[in-house]
Amino acid sequence: RQLYDPCGVVHHLRRVMQSSVSIIITSTLLLLFIMSTAVKALNTSLFAGTWKGKGRVLKRSGEEAATYLETATFEITRKTPAFVVYRMHQDTKNAETSKPMHTETGFCKILEETGAATCSLAHPFPSGFISELTEGSMSGNTRTLTARDFQRAVKPETTDKQVTGFKREYKREGDKLIYDQYLSSGGCDLYHHLHCEMDLQKN
Repeated sequence: RQLYDPCGVVHHLRRVMQSSVSIIITSTLLLLFIMSTAVKALNTSLFAGTWKGKGRVLKRSGEEAATYLETATFEITRKTPAFVVYRMHQDTKNAETSKPMHTETGFCKILEETGAATCSLAHPFPSGFISELTEGSMSGNTRTLTARDFQRAVKPETTDKQVTGFKREYKREGDKLIYDQYLSSGGCDLYHHLHCEMDLQKN
């Protein structure tokens, strides 16, 4: 049985309540979108800066083969609402003898919306220059990169097994950058090859 409502008060209250609910839902969704966009924009810049620290070279067995000192620079060269581009350069030297070890340089592009990453890196190995194409993703404070292709500028001047796979995992915790790298050669499975912890250098 319908209520007698000559002034339409009940109908008016219903409309007001429906409008209020719609406003609350719309405001909540808008706030979530703004927060999500802000987090993504912040995440892509997390690794910018110059970092220095100490790392360990590991054998396939897990034994420590050597320790090294590293300086890594991740410089943002271009940033738009759609993506950010880093110039990357890393140098290492033996922690005991100060003898230069590995070095690499290149660029990495990260999409703001999805965190998808594509990197092009160059390695001047004694056995010949290697160009590496790497793909991966960024989520929260972690960036994971996996090598997809290697191109060698010259024929290897060594009988050692050649690198066939490489994976990098970078994680930022406060002013510390931690990475683990995994290597495979001669078609073997990836194994834990490097672990390094570096501190952000203040200007």
